[in-house]
Amino acid sequence: MLFLTACSGEGRNGPDLHIYWINGLKVPCTGVGPMHCLQVQQGETPDPSAWKPFYGTIKGFEFEAGFLYKIVVREKQLDAAKVPADASSIEYTLVKIVEKRPDLRVRLHDIWIVSSLEGKEIKPGTDGLLPELPRLEIRVDEMKYYGNDGCNNLTGGIIELDDSTLK
Repeated sequence: MLFLTACSGEGRNGPDLHIYWINGLKVPCTGVGPMHCLQVQQGETPDPSAWKPFYGTIKGFEFEAGFLYKIVVREKQLDAAKVPADASSIEYTLVKIVEKRPDLRVRLHDIWIVSSLEGKEIKPGTDGLLPELPRLEIRVDEMKYYGNDGCNNLTGGIIELDDSTLK
């Protein structure tokens, strides 16, 4: 399990206050059992390739999917002798939400269906060649895609995704 403990310094935020970025979607992860985790990173600006699962909770923080958050979190070290073996020895508490903005990447997280091509409606089954409409499912939370063109299946991984790029 990953529990972020790096300090943002004793300057503006103090030794127990940290800037966290929260990604727009939770991801499947395994803690004590299968679950969905926040994706987080620390620092002034988020790096699209540096998201890490966060297995704990942040007291006072209400996650809403589809938004990218920049928050200030207080980290309090707990007495390790009083913490269960499968729990974090750090208590995370929301101090304030610095920024909450729509996560534009989440707009792609869906099943896309081709219903027309070059201005002509596609009707499956009418010509015997296309049993179903072509579709592409983009799973931003898994950084994968799945699809079917009516005959062939396709799957793959997304290697880069930001507000203007999909690879």
